[in-house]
Amino acid sequence: MNIGSYMRSHSFVSLSGLGPERAAVGARDLLSYAYQYFALAQGGMARQLVLGDSPGSFWPQAEAALTLLLLVIIAVAAFRSRSTNRLMTLAGIIAASYLLVGISVFLLPRDTFVHHWILGTPFHYGAIALALPAFANPAEHGTRRRAIYRAAFVTAVAALLAIRLPNVAAVEMSFVSRRSSSLFDPAFTRLAEIAARSNNAVFISADWGTATQVYCAGNGRDDLVYEPFWNSDPAKTVLDITETTKKDNLYILVTGIAPQFQQASASVIRSMMNLRNWQEVPVENEFARLAPIQIRKFARRTTLKF
Repeated sequence: MNIGSYMRSHSFVSLSGLGPERAAVGARDLLSYAYQYFALAQGGMARQLVLGDSPGSFWPQAEAALTLLLLVIIAVAAFRSRSTNRLMTLAGIIAASYLLVGISVFLLPRDTFVHHWILGTPFHYGAIALALPAFANPAEHGTRRRAIYRAAFVTAVAALLAIRLPNVAAVEMSFVSRRSSSLFDPAFTRLAEIAARSNNAVFISADWGTATQVYCAGNGRDDLVYEPFWNSDPAKTVLDITETTKKDNLYILVTGIAPQFQQASASVIRSMMNLRNWQEVPVENEFARLAPIQIRKFARRTTLKF
């Protein structure tokens, strides 16, 4: 995304919306983030975002507790056997990397979400995967304390796997029921399918949320979909599109998903409304039914029949 925004407007989208100062972060924010980070594998926030439901409170809490317990066991075992078990030492280093990634993401100068937090996921599972054979190392045998560590670790891993099963089943049931949130409404896919069949229409994504689907469904076809909101002057960009396209119909797509592009989308619409050689006309029924997407159609005046 940064590469694309830089090529189009010589700015990085990841730096958009940054204020002069970051909002103060307190202990409650840190604890909330830590809980969500350790409970990430239950997919609660992602499930709410995509499917519009959640796994409840028990399963994420159990996930976070077991993940934290496993990290503590690995850290203690790695420290105690640092000179006798190199595999366990490596597991401890990777577990520390998991924590370091989480802290680093938290310290970024803007808000983050689950699709950023998964940066630490490989280290989470990597530490567990290395600790399993490390506990089977002969050097770890022979003391009651080491046996307790092994038993606690294996039990925690088994419990971690067990608490995933109800969530997996619930997600599959949501898929079967065709459940979705408003942000992942099937209307977005339907829009892309209809747009891909259009031979005499160009689509203007006035804000974020529709261009990728249309572009993919149209197999990357030229002059099918544009994203003028990335540019510093979206209104002028739309004027350029209307002058270069040979198509007679133009659809403006607005989702409202990303409020930071509200002004850009408004300028796109105003620009089209002020054009003399284009006129707004009613959209077809198949487009009108695609709520929550707002779709407006414009046609060349030379092709209109009065």
